[in-house]
Amino acid sequence: MQAPCFMHSDPFAWLIGAVLVNVASFVAFSYLDWLCTFLIGSIGITSIVRMELNGGQAIVK
Repeated sequence: MQAPCFMHSDPFAWLIGAVLVNVASFVAFSYLDWLCTFLIGSIGITSIVRMELNGGQAIVK
């Protein structure tokens, strides 16, 4: 992949762009996965706390 003809042509720039997009997508999905896990955990904890505060009955908004 280190051919000289690729150094100053569009395929080389496209290759770099594709790699950057893949890395950015991986980071974004990792962050979204963590964010979803955090949100689900927070909702679960909040539901348990509400049930405890209401004597076992959950509040549904």
